[in-house]
Amino acid sequence: MQRYNTFNMIHKSLKAMLYDTALSRQQTYFADAAETALAFEKMNEVINEVIIAFEKHGMHEDTILMPVIATYDPAMIASFEDEHKEDLSLGNKLMHLQNVYNATASDEEKVIAGSVITRAFRDYMIFNLEHMQREEVELNQLLWDYYSDKELLEINARIVAGIPPAEL
Repeated sequence: MQRYNTFNMIHKSLKAMLYDTALSRQQTYFADAAETALAFEKMNEVINEVIIAFEKHGMHEDTILMPVIATYDPAMIASFEDEHKEDLSLGNKLMHLQNVYNATASDEEKVIAGSVITRAFRDYMIFNLEHMQREEVELNQLLWDYYSDKELLEINARIVAGIPPAEL
């Protein structure tokens, strides 16, 4: 029997945002000012959206989901909370690097900064993909061990109720 996957819908959306942003980064030639300006306009919006989306996702997990399972495996929950802190740090680094790029003057500096940002985003993406995989495997198993699908749907409804419609 297939159980209710609490993470399915949000993770699909977050992964799509990551993949779209990675593709945009991969296709940008950072020495071309016009191409870079257009790409950065899109990428700044998307990266900021991605980072904010992941921060909000982590907050929803930390405030609603983690407390309902913390008593069953506190060490596992602590490791996920540590990963949420690392994710925040990686997101802050990425936003800082965008500011560095914006302060560059020469084409050579722009290419170097663009490459650094691309690598930093790749690291951010890999970290988050691995983190989501851990959630889908480890946290779902913990949830399934202690909660029925009906209870999981109720927990999910509490999460969704706290999200503004525009964010949904």
